[in-house]
Amino acid sequence: YDYTDPALGKRLVFMDIPGYDVISITGTMVGGANMLCFTIGRGTVMGSIPAPCLNMASNSGMYRYWIEDMDVNCGIILDGEADIAKMRRLIFERVLEAASSKTTKSDAAGFGQLNFAPWRLGRSV
Repeated sequence: YDYTDPALGKRLVFMDIPGYDVISITGTMVGGANMLCFTIGRGTVMGSIPAPCLNMASNSGMYRYWIEDMDVNCGIILDGEADIAKMRRLIFERVLEAASSKTTKSDAAGFGQLNFAPWRLGRSV
């Protein structure tokens, strides 16, 4: 799918989006995403009013540093505390909780009020 194209039906889809965090999340929501799982590698946290956003830390150091903003610590795989199957179950449980109205940390902090930015195609000055 192109950026912001509606993803119709119930299925996994791939959208051509930029690597810029806020703009990519905006495009997926406009395209119809109703749940976001945002993997964080360097510390950008996301939130969104239209769709709950789970912030997932890629390593435990980042999780501890940003603990008030992180919903899932994926670093426990690297730490040897979990395997892929356990992590998959944990993420699935967090998705179900958020879909059942449990507030994500970013939404509780109010990040979703401002994280919305369209992608300007072409040159910008």
